[in-house]
Amino acid sequence: MSGLWYTAAIAATTGVIFSVASSLSQNLGSQNLGSQNFGSQRLSPTAAIIGHSSAKTPSALSDVATLEILSSVPDNAQIHSQAAAKKAQYKTLLATAQGKLNADNNSFLSPIIQAARVSPAQVHITLCQLGTMAGSPSGDLSSQPQCRHHQGDQPMASAASLIKLPIAIALLDKVTKENIDLSEKIYIDPGNFTENAAGAYIETNEQYSLNQVMTRMINQSNNIATNQLIDYVGRAQLAKTMAERGYSNTLVDHKLAGDRILPANPGSQSNRTTTHDITAMMAHTYGLENPGDEILITALATQSDREFGHQALRELEDELGSNIKWLGEKTGQNNRVIGTTLAMMVNNERYALTVAIDYSADPDAMRTLISGIAQHLAETGPLVETQRR
Repeated sequence: MSGLWYTAAIAATTGVIFSVASSLSQNLGSQNLGSQNFGSQRLSPTAAIIGHSSAKTPSALSDVATLEILSSVPDNAQIHSQAAAKKAQYKTLLATAQGKLNADNNSFLSPIIQAARVSPAQVHITLCQLGTMAGSPSGDLSSQPQCRHHQGDQPMASAASLIKLPIAIALLDKVTKENIDLSEKIYIDPGNFTENAAGAYIETNEQYSLNQVMTRMINQSNNIATNQLIDYVGRAQLAKTMAERGYSNTLVDHKLAGDRILPANPGSQSNRTTTHDITAMMAHTYGLENPGDEILITALATQSDREFGHQALRELEDELGSNIKWLGEKTGQNNRVIGTTLAMMVNNERYALTVAIDYSADPDAMRTLISGIAQHLAETGPLVETQRR
């Protein structure tokens, strides 16, 4: 139903534009579509459609093509001001239609959030179907047909240990560009010491390979390893990589600290990110779009903390007997947020899912959100249809 509404809205909007285009054409006369004169300039055949009374019907043109037509009117053309005004109006109507479609697509998340018994204002969710992300923007996934979200574009209360994923991505970018082998050893500065979670191990005043340090940062959620890699990559390079990859809502600046010990040169700004950015990172990583992604995937697949996504999917698979598989995960938790990002397979389609709850420490709520989303996919099918080989 929502798709029909959207199509009707687009058709109606396009019709408005073409009614104006038709009236504008009276000022231009019927000329050969191969070349139209507007003022002192000549327009392409596409732009000429505006001034041609026998142009294609509105339903035959896409929203993008129509905007291109209006954008192609030269500044010195008589109809430029009219075309500019109509383009602005069309963009507004199109945004309204797209917003309605997005709301309808994301509506299945509301009862899942309600079942988790947390306030919707606390929850951040982004879900994207893998295999459909190539060439997609890395930043705002709100309007992407292969993604669904709830507050995915809003920063979480804290990035917590989810910030370790962008650090790993920046490290792999650095070693690729500078032709550094991941077997190269680096020194673990005692100044980067802080408390670690149980099971996370690395010694200061020792040397480890870059691969070891990165892997322990991910699969052990090792804070000391994280702090050393912030120094190794450098804050400026971290920011540059995030900007180049399109993760505009992610900032890596502050080193991680335990309960009592603050590392040296800790940073001046809080780390931040969104579930949109983290999910995009997972999608592009599992798409093997950049060198070293397979190493990061191995680290995610050996995650030691399996209390959130892994447990939720395992319990759901036992309950439904469906084809549901956990592929890898990175968790994060502190006194301001609980969150995780994971890759999973549901009925032979792969997905990246990031879930965070602000000011919560409730693992049951996390598992309810994850299992509810996976169950929805198992019962209703993929977000977008893909070609099977």
